Amino acid sequence: MSAANDVRADAIAAVKAQAFDTGKDCPECGGSGTAYPGRRIIHVRGDFTGAEWDEAHVVKALEKATEVVWVDDLLGHNLAAEVDGKWWRFQVVRDGAR
Repeated sequence: MSAANDVRADAIAAVKAQAFDTGKDCPECGGSGTAYPGRRIIHVRGDFTGAEWDEAHVVKALEKATEVVWVDDLLGHNLAAEVDGKWWRFQVVRDGAR
């Protein structure tokens, strides 16, 4: 397996481990997840906007991405991927350290 595939596989595993279950209380902000109980999401930043993507959509994007890299980010969006010519930053940290 190439180094690029190793990074992609590590990133997908991290997404699956760190996706937030909206049916549970948020461990970081203390808020309750009340909408769509059980939906597993990852926060995503594009150019200047943020959104929540379902875990499955993040995994598909990483599988399709031309490049997947770990980056330093003060807000915890440490996973970056180029998908269809656009860079996305995912609120996923390397090795699960938050």
